[in-house]
Amino acid sequence: MKKLLSVFLLSVLLLTLCLPFAANAETSVSLANISGEVFPGCEFTVGVLASGKDISYLTGNPISYDANQISPVGEPTTRISNWQYSAGKANFIAGISSMDAEGVSGNNLELVRFTFRLKDSVQSGDTITLEIHNTNIVAQENFSGNLSCTIPVVKNSNANLMGLTCKDQNDNNCTFSPAFSSSVTSYSMTVDNKVTSLKITPQTANDKAVAEVSGASDLQVGENTVVIKVTADSGNTKEYILKVTRKEPPSVNALLEALSVAEGTLSPAFDPNTTEYTLSVPADKSSLSLGVTTADSKATYQITGNEAFRKEGNAVSITVTAEDGKSKTTYTITVTREEPVFAAIELSEGTLTPEFDPSVTEYTLEVPAEILSLSSLQATPKDSAAQYTVEGNEEFIVGENVVLLKLTSEDGLVDRVYTLRVQRARPIRSDSALSSLTCSYGALSPAFSPENTTYVLLTDTNPGAISLTAAPRDEFASASSSTFIPRTGMNIETIECSAEDGTITTYTVYVFVPAKEYAPAVLITGSPAEGQALSAKVLNLDTAQGTYTWYLNDQPVSGANGQSFTVPAGSEGKTLKVRFVSAENKEYFSDGVLVQENPAILSPGETQVGMNTATLVITICVVLVALGLGILFGIFFTKRNYS
Repeated sequence: MKKLLSVFLLSVLLLTLCLPFAANAETSVSLANISGEVFPGCEFTVGVLASGKDISYLTGNPISYDANQISPVGEPTTRISNWQYSAGKANFIAGISSMDAEGVSGNNLELVRFTFRLKDSVQSGDTITLEIHNTNIVAQENFSGNLSCTIPVVKNSNANLMGLTCKDQNDNNCTFSPAFSSSVTSYSMTVDNKVTSLKITPQTANDKAVAEVSGASDLQVGENTVVIKVTADSGNTKEYILKVTRKEPPSVNALLEALSVAEGTLSPAFDPNTTEYTLSVPADKSSLSLGVTTADSKATYQITGNEAFRKEGNAVSITVTAEDGKSKTTYTITVTREEPVFAAIELSEGTLTPEFDPSVTEYTLEVPAEILSLSSLQATPKDSAAQYTVEGNEEFIVGENVVLLKLTSEDGLVDRVYTLRVQRARPIRSDSALSSLTCSYGALSPAFSPENTTYVLLTDTNPGAISLTAAPRDEFASASSSTFIPRTGMNIETIECSAEDGTITTYTVYVFVPAKEYAPAVLITGSPAEGQALSAKVLNLDTAQGTYTWYLNDQPVSGANGQSFTVPAGSEGKTLKVRFVSAENKEYFSDGVLVQENPAILSPGETQVGMNTATLVITICVVLVALGLGILFGIFFTKRNYS
């Protein structure tokens, strides 16, 4: 494991040294306390914070500190998704988990987190210092240096409670509202008249804080205020207030003050001392809407028999129980139900047009796209003996749907058919992908796919105006287009596809225009594995006409004389290359490619182009220096043609 770590660290160092210089925004790095005030006995966290672009790796010596003051808690961790952290005796490293992953960009990115515990022996007023020497960051602009963080030690200012319990003088648990939370300082509770004092037990969040309780004894009838005052070690104070209401002695009043019904008029008129009443209701009423008010607000009542009325002989009882739980009074309403007549329709998914009337049988209704049925549809016959069925109330299509309510009389005959024409709206679409993206200059790399949003275009030194044309995949989406004249270097063009719901997908095309003509070159594209088809691509020639010859281990393959080539069986482990002879009888070779079992797919941006990688990097750097720092800044930061 240590050997692997050393190899990985060496690779990162070499990568850092080999990266070409770029004039980009400065990478800033700091070591900082990110957990607030630090006091004896607490745990705190420091982090390596960085701001910059394309940050890939962080290395450094192990963090140093005074072990007499603090001790580490757990292992350091990276806070960046898809990063890994590893440490040896002399160094640690945090960074992307694979070489083909992209770096991260942003401000105050927490690359690594260290957690420590401050020992109880440290005094307030002291300071602690943490350092990381030989810190290196691989980013769009690299960073090297030492990091340091000095943190003052203060007295604990935490005046919070972490718990609060309450009992009455007989050790019965008392419940207050809301449930205790250290951030909530106001509570209330109601206790019986027999409760005269409370036992309040506060638990401080800081063991050096002190809590004092006042007002919990000699409770008076009505509202009482209990104060729990917490004083922190630093002198900060916080008060928690408990409003305690002690009840009056229980009442024996079991009478009603008022009794009303929405469906008719009681006979005789209500009187608190009269307990027997009669009432006649329409046929569509199977229960009563009662308004009940007790003479004593602390009394309770229970209603029975207020359901499924028959035509007559229905008894609704309201039994009132006084606060003492013993005194009771029962009021009885004898209800007669009238003969049935008509029906009603109710639903919550929309509004019927016109407004419902028993004599109107045709209605329209508009519902949103997510409504597939009228799940709340309820038809209430005014004749409770009538029956009805519903047809068409399922799996609504976009557009018109017909729902039929067939009402039958008590004898089973169909009296009327009510028609609801439900207009379901079309769903708003969210597809923001393109179906095609074409370039007037030539083919993009890789070949277009709706799910791939990044492409590369290599041109000659003076390509002229280039047009990017896009078509949205969804008919209700829209796509932008772009016509531009690229300048020397890297040009970034974007195409936006906007879905109907406002979702936007951005496709990015990186257009590279070389500063000078490069020598003709041959490259191989495809997956170099047995049975896979490869292609030869000629760069920097006005024409690709000529002859091709494919080689395995420097031996020509019989019959392999085309631009395309299928890797034969038995080729694994061999080196593959292609020879191209132009119409002018000039000879060019591609770089060798190793045939493997699971190789990476070679694309024009990844294969050799007639010169080795080092030569290409040097050439590009010379061109960039010649163009000047202003053009170099534009290459990396200007989105459209350095404008």
